[in-house]
Amino acid sequence: LNKKLIQLNKLMGKQRIEYKYYLPLEIRGNFLSDLQTFTFQDEHSRKEDGKYSVSSVYMENYHLSAYRDKIMGSNIRQKVRFRFYPPLRKDSSLYIELKNRGANKTIKTKTKISHSLFMDMIKGNPNAFQLNNSDPIISHVAKLTKVGCFHLFIIVNYRRIALFSKIDQAVRITIDSDVFCDRFQGNIDITPNISVLPMHKNILEIKTPGYFPDWLRYIIKKYGLKREAISKYALSVQSLAVNSSMAIK
Repeated sequence: LNKKLIQLNKLMGKQRIEYKYYLPLEIRGNFLSDLQTFTFQDEHSRKEDGKYSVSSVYMENYHLSAYRDKIMGSNIRQKVRFRFYPPLRKDSSLYIELKNRGANKTIKTKTKISHSLFMDMIKGNPNAFQLNNSDPIISHVAKLTKVGCFHLFIIVNYRRIALFSKIDQAVRITIDSDVFCDRFQGNIDITPNISVLPMHKNILEIKTPGYFPDWLRYIIKKYGLKREAISKYALSVQSLAVNSSMAIK
């Protein structure tokens, strides 16, 4: 990582610990009922079914470095993704998100970009992302693209329920289902159709600023959930490999 990015992490990054579990579909309803006393819904989740759609386009190089670092459990690793919330319109905003992992902690930084800027990048416009951009995240992505041979590689879509703790909103709980992926080939409106998870499984993620609330610990223990090393990105790459010629650009 370059010095500018490290400095950005210190100033703007949200350091947190992530706990991940597989949540069987048959207990999801009871699990959510137990959470109601202690949590409230994310504003994006306040729909009839409590879910909203999330789409991420991940960057990768031809050595699959981000994927390999993850499955090998490298102490220091990074993922870069473009995040948006379908349906995507011309006036929609997207986010570049960097997730840096080290010492069992994750630092996440992000910046907002326009739909037009993202489309310029997809079309290969050399002026879309510049190394000397005043935004250090955009500058970092430009470096990855022009020097590290990173490219937009895979798109992952899923449905999310998001909750915050009533006591401390830095504690966030998400439940992701209907996870699908596909090779990203420049079509931002693509609907991925390669299933990443069995339909009876959801992914539960608990993000905390460094502690685990007692009430949440009790609920996790009640349902016998075990912490797992889960990565939607890594699972998607593996699913893609089974279903396509992944290494061919």
